[in-house]
Amino acid sequence: MDAVVSNAPLQSGSGQAVHLTSGTLISLLFNAIRNRVRPPIRYGREPWRFIRTATDYYFFHLLFMDLIQALGSVLHIRWIHLQTVEAGSTYCSAQGFIKQLGNVGVALTTFVIAVHTFAVLFLRWRVPDTKWLPLGVIGLIWLFLILATSIPWGTKEDYYYQTGYW
Repeated sequence: MDAVVSNAPLQSGSGQAVHLTSGTLISLLFNAIRNRVRPPIRYGREPWRFIRTATDYYFFHLLFMDLIQALGSVLHIRWIHLQTVEAGSTYCSAQGFIKQLGNVGVALTTFVIAVHTFAVLFLRWRVPDTKWLPLGVIGLIWLFLILATSIPWGTKEDYYYQTGYW
């Protein structure tokens, strides 16, 4: 199949999301290592945990999905370098897959946070103090993401293709 060349304008500005998300994840990693090297219990204070509630799990998953979404946008660097978009190429399809994975992941995680907040505030739902509920919900999100992005990619040729609307 011949590559379709387009001179469509490219998006910019996703570098800020990469910096913000990466900085947050590096900060979390630093604090985790610090707590391992210098355990809080030895110094008479309560151990500080990154993730204490279900909302924390959802929030960090949202940050991770935002990182994937930003990674899909950072892949525009190749198109900027080439000054064209080669629609139908493997790189283009991989970029479309990553962008769809990130976009749908951010949307589903935001939806889960909204439903969780509504249930806690308006329905007075007491969240069980377990990590398995949020991890199960995140697992279901990933199951849906894998199915929703892989099945169309595997069954329809040129599923991730330049639409001309962007």
